Amino acid sequence: MKRGLRQQIFNNLLETDLGPIFYALSEQTKKSPKLIAGLIDTYFNDPARALRDFKTIIRA
Repeated sequence: MKRGLRQQIFNNLLETDLGPIFYALSEQTKKSPKLIAGLIDTYFNDPARALRDFKTIIRA
């Protein structure tokens, strides 16, 4: 049952329209480029950390 639920969540993520998300991110980048630079510095050398942080946010 858990496997089916995980597969459904994964399928939903794949079907998500990412256009509005990328647009919102690009608008925020224009407003605060230092924030983006900080995120790149944090996650560029450790992409697994980005996944862990994302997982933590989802579980909260």
